[in-house]
Amino acid sequence: MPIKEILANDGTTTDEMAVASEFRDELLKLEKDTINSRYRARLIKQADLYNEGLKLGTIMGTPGRYYGGKWGVHLRAPDVWFSLMEKAGMSFSPLGEIAQIWRGITTGKDSFFFPKDISDELLQKYPAALEFEEALGVPRKKVADGTVRMVECGEGRGEIKPLEAEYLEPEVHSLMEISRFTVSPEDCSRKILLVDKKKSQLKGTYVLEYIKWGEKQGFHKGATCAARVTAERDWYDLTGHKKGLIFLAKSQQYKHIAPVNNLNLQCNCNLYDVHLEDKSKMNVMAGILNSSIAILSKFQFGRPVGVEGNLKTEVVDVNMMLIPDPKKAKAAHVKRVADAFNKMKKREALYFLSERRLKEMVYRKQGKEDELHSLSDLSELEMPDRHELDDAVLEMMGISSKTERKAWLDKIYSYLREHFELTRQKEEKAIENKKTAASRGAVRPADLARQLFDEIRERERAG
Repeated sequence: MPIKEILANDGTTTDEMAVASEFRDELLKLEKDTINSRYRARLIKQADLYNEGLKLGTIMGTPGRYYGGKWGVHLRAPDVWFSLMEKAGMSFSPLGEIAQIWRGITTGKDSFFFPKDISDELLQKYPAALEFEEALGVPRKKVADGTVRMVECGEGRGEIKPLEAEYLEPEVHSLMEISRFTVSPEDCSRKILLVDKKKSQLKGTYVLEYIKWGEKQGFHKGATCAARVTAERDWYDLTGHKKGLIFLAKSQQYKHIAPVNNLNLQCNCNLYDVHLEDKSKMNVMAGILNSSIAILSKFQFGRPVGVEGNLKTEVVDVNMMLIPDPKKAKAAHVKRVADAFNKMKKREALYFLSERRLKEMVYRKQGKEDELHSLSDLSELEMPDRHELDDAVLEMMGISSKTERKAWLDKIYSYLREHFELTRQKEEKAIENKKTAASRGAVRPADLARQLFDEIRERERAG
């Protein structure tokens, strides 16, 4: 119920104070969690909130320090989350207590450190050796045999430079590049430059010329690049970053996957590296992080960004995020989670809204409603192998009854379907508003205020 209805009064200051005091006293008398037609109240001990902050301090490397916490979870989490915590909360732990979470590589100059390999395109464009070398200044044979790679780089990728292949590796740039629950070099549209030698050791190489070119552009003077310099490390040296066994995305919308990194690839700061003490537990942890239970948790600890329904998770959010803890489970149940994930990772990951729903607005705008039926109506939540994985995770959490697990999954899936549908509706409304604003020109303050007032009123009506 909107707060203005809960605190309804006759408009006088005396009545306003009396109503507010009465509501305060009502809340202070509560002795347990309460849900009624007027409000939902969760009772949390201050000591528990403080201890959560201390626990986070330990996770973040500052033992004994209160680091803060996600108090908002207690205010906005859905009832299904609280019910799950009441049922099996003891089986959960903060992710930061189970794994180490590191931010992917921050370069300070992506256009220099993340070039795009266009060697194959240039080999096709210049099939003759003389023509190739005249155009690019590099012997075609060296590029053809893979010793040297030709890359696009610089602002707007307006430069083409040669680099020795030994200093390049595939780089996973964002979740948009990943289509499965695993990553491979074929997913990588960019390379990463990895040079651990001093310039004096690079004489006569293309990479030395590349570094000198970068310095002429002033790349080495940027704050991040300059801060990297030590007695042992130069500004261009990105080596030494420990590669994660699993990747987590910093930002996500309708796709929620945590792919395993079997091929030991590098990722940039759009993704987080997940490190485990025991590498043999990789598939178990990947199964947990790809489960709908973990996705439900992610929405409680992440933060919405903008009006398009994007979810952003900072390192601290991911460390706090509660997930089912395999250390608290029976070995047979843990193995079942790993086996279920091994089956699921063989296919492409779907979005949590179907292709038909995601493209519905565009097709209707283009007058192609008749073609909508040809699009898939499947989402991740309809996939049998996901159901198997989620059922295995719930069993690992100690919910032994198959019938009870089915009831829990129905509740979780119902919430997630509603959440993603509302997200899409919000995004579609934002798109329409942007188009309307663009057609009208600059938005007047009065129009903006009216739009905000209407939105607030709409939310209040929705309860």
